[in-house]
Amino acid sequence: MRQNATTIEPPVRELTPQQNTVLAALLTGKSVTTAAGEAGIARQTVHRWLASDPDFIAAHNQGRREIADAHAVRLLAMCGQALDVLDTAMGRGDVKAALAVLKGAGVFAGEAARIEGSGDPDAVRNEQAREAKIQELNDLLLGA
Repeated sequence: MRQNATTIEPPVRELTPQQNTVLAALLTGKSVTTAAGEAGIARQTVHRWLASDPDFIAAHNQGRREIADAHAVRLLAMCGQALDVLDTAMGRGDVKAALAVLKGAGVFAGEAARIEGSGDPDAVRNEQAREAKIQELNDLLLGA
């Protein structure tokens, strides 16, 4: 167990083979139902992992972030070509494809899309504990 000045944290747990199967399926764009079927488990189990398992949530967040980063790099690499096409196409009046690439790369918004959520299981645990404490305080304040 890891220990710091105020809390004792459980060790980071490796994902189970079923969780790895589900994670791989989800990160390739498959549905929760399909991912669960591939792992031989109920889809409710996958929903539970996505909602409350810090290690699974962190791995899912990290995988999504890596995919988004790779796509962002690819889109940004296409911007030079899109600008060239835009420059040429403006003379012909056909700018849809070039504008779609620029928009997809986040050029008009000033930045590419960001994936929220930590890839660190401890940070996910801390966020869950913070949210639970906020809910507990809200319940006390509202007399629930």
